Amino acid sequence: MISKASFGPEYGVALTLLKRLRVQLGERGVPSAERQRIFTTLAASPLVEYLQHGHRHAVDRLLTDAVGWEVSLASLGVDLP
Repeated sequence: MISKASFGPEYGVALTLLKRLRVQLGERGVPSAERQRIFTTLAASPLVEYLQHGHRHAVDRLLTDAVGWEVSLASLGVDLP
């Protein structure tokens, strides 16, 4: 069994980020197939590692590259721990 203690705070940040991104993509009317591509890209990326090490600029670049327009931690209202 995996305990809650097995995950660091970066996972909570990642979940918050992905939730807010999902809302933003929905508000922009991004088609389902494109949303799936974006989230698959982010899931296969070093997103959690970047969050864990506080690499804000790398996260922002990753988000912009995956989404296709400028999106950032700040624009999603997400702070690093």
